Amino acid sequence: MSLLLGQPPKLCFRKPVFVRSSPNDSSSSSLQQTPPCIIIGAKECGADLGKLAFSYANNRGEPIVSDKKVPLDLVYNYLSEMKTIGSSHGWVATMNDDGIMHLQDDLNPFASHKAPKRIPLPPFVTLPNCKARFVTNVAMSSSSPEDEDCVVAVKFHGPQLSFCRPVQNNSEWINIKIADRCFYRSEVIFSKKDDMFCINGIGSHVIGSWDLREHKHTPKLQKLRYHKSPELTETERELLLSCKCNMSTHLVESRSTGETFLVKWYKKELGNFDDVIPDMQTKALMVFKIDEQGDAVYTKDIGDLCIFLSNSEPFCVPASSFPGLGMHSFQTETLHQKYELVKSEVCTCVGFAYGSHVMQYGDVGLSKDKLDLCMGTNPANDNFTFADANSLKPPSRVTNQRDADLYPKAPEGSTRKTEALKQVLEAMSHRLHVDNSHLQELPTSPPKLCFRKPVFVRSSPNDSSSSSLQQTPPCIIICAEECGADLGKLAFAYANKRGEPIVSDKKVPLDLVYNYLSDVKTIGSSHGWVATMKGNGILHLQDDLNPFASHTAPKRIPLPPFVTLPNCQARYVTNVAMSSSSPEDEDCVVAVKFHGPQLSFYRPAQNNSEWINIKIADPCFYESEVIFSKKDDMFRINGIGRHVIGSWDLHEHKHTPKLQKLRYKKFPELTEAERQFLLSCNSRTYLVESRSTGEAFLVKWYIKVNLLGTFKDGFVDTQTKALMVFKIDEQGNAVYTKDIGDLCIFLSNSEPFCVPASSFPGLWPNTVHIFSFREIGLVNLADSFNTNLVLRSKFYAPYYIPPQKID
Repeated sequence: MSLLLGQPPKLCFRKPVFVRSSPNDSSSSSLQQTPPCIIIGAKECGADLGKLAFSYANNRGEPIVSDKKVPLDLVYNYLSEMKTIGSSHGWVATMNDDGIMHLQDDLNPFASHKAPKRIPLPPFVTLPNCKARFVTNVAMSSSSPEDEDCVVAVKFHGPQLSFCRPVQNNSEWINIKIADRCFYRSEVIFSKKDDMFCINGIGSHVIGSWDLREHKHTPKLQKLRYHKSPELTETERELLLSCKCNMSTHLVESRSTGETFLVKWYKKELGNFDDVIPDMQTKALMVFKIDEQGDAVYTKDIGDLCIFLSNSEPFCVPASSFPGLGMHSFQTETLHQKYELVKSEVCTCVGFAYGSHVMQYGDVGLSKDKLDLCMGTNPANDNFTFADANSLKPPSRVTNQRDADLYPKAPEGSTRKTEALKQVLEAMSHRLHVDNSHLQELPTSPPKLCFRKPVFVRSSPNDSSSSSLQQTPPCIIICAEECGADLGKLAFAYANKRGEPIVSDKKVPLDLVYNYLSDVKTIGSSHGWVATMKGNGILHLQDDLNPFASHTAPKRIPLPPFVTLPNCQARYVTNVAMSSSSPEDEDCVVAVKFHGPQLSFYRPAQNNSEWINIKIADPCFYESEVIFSKKDDMFRINGIGRHVIGSWDLHEHKHTPKLQKLRYKKFPELTEAERQFLLSCNSRTYLVESRSTGEAFLVKWYIKVNLLGTFKDGFVDTQTKALMVFKIDEQGNAVYTKDIGDLCIFLSNSEPFCVPASSFPGLWPNTVHIFSFREIGLVNLADSFNTNLVLRSKFYAPYYIPPQKID
């Protein structure tokens, strides 16, 4: 099977061959070209300098230790404040803690040994609701930033894309805010053929192209149509599914032939660690050749070409130009890829003071602090709502044609809008009946639902609170009907009573529901308490959106300012979780998970309490959400792509988490069409615990991007396509299941929760309820690919409120 890579041949060293520049290159034909080379490390030689060690890609022998002296912290920059954030054409981009970016040729073996060039660029300007600190990659339009027409592009994690012309006097950054979310986590490359910068849209089968003239703010879009998918054996399909969470996509252009390719790189975690960076091994590569019409055709033959993927901008060269390169091969040097192969040779012949650091080749902030922030380990499987959905900008979208009649254009908060949302829920009730009446797995089809008094149940005996308390059913926050003074009457519905919304007498700030209009951003919710953050970075816990909290005296608890740990950020929040139902409980601990390595705890009820800040070492936890496990009395985080769960408390595992390795078993039996479909989807993963049974589940939520979803407000439309649930036992076995018994799982922008269906008449057992900016509904796990019960519309505050205890 050509997709699965074998071991490389035994490496030996011979003199490099230099070739003339390609006639397709715009430079003079009298110039020679060096072969592609690999940066290995630096041999310490005093004064914080080291002699640069490298090897030629076409001459695989022991590294060459040159006379060129480079700063050690440029190679081993996890030890310093300076981080490398990308590379293009042999120029490495670095950034200090002050946020100033430099382009340096220190790591180019063929640049001047005595007078290295270090070009500072202007300070970045951060666009509203963007972040100009965490960089995806850097690309340049020509081989040197000193060329008069050279443009440097910096792609940040999120919507900001910035351009600069380094040689122009008083040059400033030209900043573009990308509207379409599918580009947020992708890398940028420069297309010489089109004279534009290009970005692949993750999960959306589209390529966006920008220049500084015609497509400055509105990119030229090319829709991709995939053809001739590879024929895979059952074993190979299972392997790719297991590598899905570690699959990355790379655009690359051959300047010699003018061809464009999209490479899918599948990696598997080996379970070994160096400096707590997970050891990833390449398992497969797929290449699709993209033509002018957007047909992406799978191919096993790229002819004379070699593609190079690393932490530099990808590039492509003819193998025949560099004797020793193999035809239609891939160079995928990164992290541990050459670690075992070259480690001993490098240590022996170079004598590094810090041991072998081949794993740091092409270093782009590969320290345990910055790897996931700068490069991203899992762009295809990141929790999709994380960084940008935390600000809760409602993704405007084209309404599904089936639901177009349900969503009239009306001002937010208006009576007409509320009436429209009532129609949405009424239609949902009807379609739940019509669409699902044929399903044998469900006990009965629900009747036409209308509102009646909710049923309250006694607290479970497993709950530590008094049994005299009653519980409300889970409920759904719908909207707020404007009633003057920037206030609106809270509209909600019971999850087990699918009728028109209840417009309560509780008045809430409109900007808490429609907070894209204000400086207040909701960043999460737990136990019915919504966490908000203003522009000053102060977090508040509020019960305004809890229909069962006081109508006349809402509680708004301010927390102290965050303390940002070194090489972390404390502004972009993944989610918030609480250890008990109220922050006013004496023993309540609030956990805030930031994007990146910082995890912070706080006890609101304690006098003079301060944030307890933990810097997470393992990058697999950087973009995951935190939940509280009542059973274990610890906060838990699922490791994206690592098959591991980390657990933290404030005592034994404060800084070093307790790790539980997951072993997935009994994968679902899928048809070929279903397997291919899941591979094409984005997915999110959620940990959830049932407090009534003590069971823990991991839910995989598969989402498809609507290719027609480039909207006036620029947000991508996504649609639920499937759900998978794995039950996790004490030994770490994650067993796929279609039956969670009497339980219902609730996923939204709140902390996930689970309740017994029998406790709330009207809930269906063995279902997962989902609520997002675009969808509301449920999926019956007996038929997890059937999403007919998911209604598509637009929602501004997609929160499920878990059962509340009342007297």
